[in-house]
Amino acid sequence: MAIWQYTFRIVPKDDLKELRVTTRLPDDDFEAFNFWRIGNYPLKFFEQLTSIFESRESWCSDIKLYGSEDSNCIEIFIDDDAISDVTVRIDYTSDYGFILNQLIEFCISNSLSMLDEKNNVLHLDVTAIMQLICSSSQFKKMGELTSDE
Repeated sequence: MAIWQYTFRIVPKDDLKELRVTTRLPDDDFEAFNFWRIGNYPLKFFEQLTSIFESRESWCSDIKLYGSEDSNCIEIFIDDDAISDVTVRIDYTSDYGFILNQLIEFCISNSLSMLDEKNNVLHLDVTAIMQLICSSSQFKKMGELTSDE
């Protein structure tokens, strides 16, 4: 992750229900639980997002990349021909509001949840998530670095 990006995880709501998680996913649960296996999601599930994220070649054959690793992107991690993890990186130096809106709509319509960098389950509201990004340590650090110029 770059200093100009904030990273989220996307997980199915059914997986969180199985773990009885409503607010924060304990780190141990995240490492131990096999997300994305309950719903048997096909590898092409995220192709719905190609209208906002162009499909690209990743540095690793086990990662399906949409967008740019250096900017806004979604990375789908593949294990045994199945989705094992999904991360989203938002580049807050770009005009990311539209992308965030589209991503939230995608999550809502597909019963998905977003987790922040501390594994908190987020309310899928663009204003709240933008405030979260703006209050992050990397956003503040980026502001300090750019104000020194």
